[in-house]
Amino acid sequence: MQVSTVLEIKNLTAEGYYSITGSRGLQLRVTKYGKEFYFRYSWKGKRHLFKIGTSDSVTLSDARKKAIELSELLRKGTNPKEQKTAGKEECTVEVKRKTFKECALDWIKERATNNFWKNNVKGEANTLSRLSNHVFPKIGEKAIESIEPEDIKDLLLPVWNRSPSTSSKILADVRAILRWAIALRIRKKPREPG
Repeated sequence: MQVSTVLEIKNLTAEGYYSITGSRGLQLRVTKYGKEFYFRYSWKGKRHLFKIGTSDSVTLSDARKKAIELSELLRKGTNPKEQKTAGKEECTVEVKRKTFKECALDWIKERATNNFWKNNVKGEANTLSRLSNHVFPKIGEKAIESIEPEDIKDLLLPVWNRSPSTSSKILADVRAILRWAIALRIRKKPREPG
């Protein structure tokens, strides 16, 4: 199926890959965790997916422009993934730094993929619910690199007064997400609460 407008992308709910008109190779991947733009291409007989960014951080227009840039790299005989690995500026893909919410959703997705909650059927849903209700409204849109201990304290205090056990679980989740981001070099400075 092909999509061509921001509204069509916003209304997509069925999981899968969708081709986007206007830029050759541009695709949208829809999962229960969100929507991500990818550039799909062939290199030396193999198919590759190059992540451009989430629909929350990259506009459709910017994703199309990036797909055109990546197509141009291919036309010149350069593999976009190798260009990115080499750290060359002309292949900078992320339009902005990753937000806490983006990292949290990637962290949940990785845990689910690795059967972290295999003995806890509601674990994934409960974690996502805690983050959605208490964390994302406060710091979800902040760049993960800019999160300070004070931010965590501010979001935990109101919860602590109502439910200390929920507050403890939220703190454990946030710490795990920050450590995960540091391990993947998404967050460079190891500033974390308490």
